[in-house]
This record gives sequence, structure tokens and C-alpha cells, in this order.
Amino acid sequence: MKFEDASTLRIDVRQTEGVVILDLAGQLTFGLGHARLWEKAASLAGAGLKSVILNLRGVSRIDAAGAAELRLLLTCARADGANAVLLNLSASAISAMDVLQLETEFEAFEDERDAINAFNPERRVKRYDILSFALQDARELGEVDELVG
Repeated sequence: MKFEDASTLRIDVRQTEGVVILDLAGQLTFGLGHARLWEKAASLAGAGLKSVILNLRGVSRIDAAGAAELRLLLTCARADGANAVLLNLSASAISAMDVLQLETEFEAFEDERDAINAFNPERRVKRYDILSFALQDARELGEVDELVG
């Protein structure tokens, strides 16, 4: 384990089953933390590591700038052919709107095993949308108009 010395954000890097996990601790706010996260992402990309989990369990605060940086970082990673997911997003001190935006755009998990399995198609956790189940059930019962209307 290696911790980078930073007053606002620490990044602990570990690897399991071919997946790199970045354990973030501290604050992801406007400032130097952004640069450290980008530097770490660039070094992983340079090493050819394409499966990354950003574990936010130790993050005590994410401001709007930090949430925007996460979105940008994940979008750039995807564009470069990497697959990155979020872990423990709800455990972080982040606005509900930012959580909603991040979870809508990117995969987010609360369990590390599920996040690791997301990189292994044969072990991938099937995600269900409760609304689609309700609509399917209503269609089968002929009650769609009542449910939607």
C-alpha cells in the first residue's frame, strides 16, 4: 500500500483480480486534490491499466468542483478505452443531485465484490430497474393505463 502525501486528498492504490482500486481519502474539492487524481489516472493509463475502481469510502467531502472532476475523469477514461466504476458513492459527503448525476452516467456500487465482478462478464451482477418490473407486471395484468396514467 502506498499513500500519497496530500493535505486534502490521499490516494491508496491496490490491485485485485486484475482490477486497480484507488482508495480515496480526505476531500475531493476545488484545489490540489484534482491534480493528484488526474496524475494518478494518467499514470495508470500509461501503464495500460484499463479496469479501475474509484473507492470513495474515505472521502469526507465532495464539492461541486470535485463532482464535476469525477464526471470528467470517468468520461475521459471511457473515451480512452478504460472501464472505471465508482464504489461507495453514497458514503461520501456529496449532494444528492451530484450522486444522481454520477449514478446515472456511470456504474456505481456499494459492495467491493460487486464492483470487481463488474469487470468479469461471467460474474457480473445483474442490475434491475424496479420501475421496469412494475410496468412489465402491469402490462401482463392489463393495468398499464392505471399505473402510468
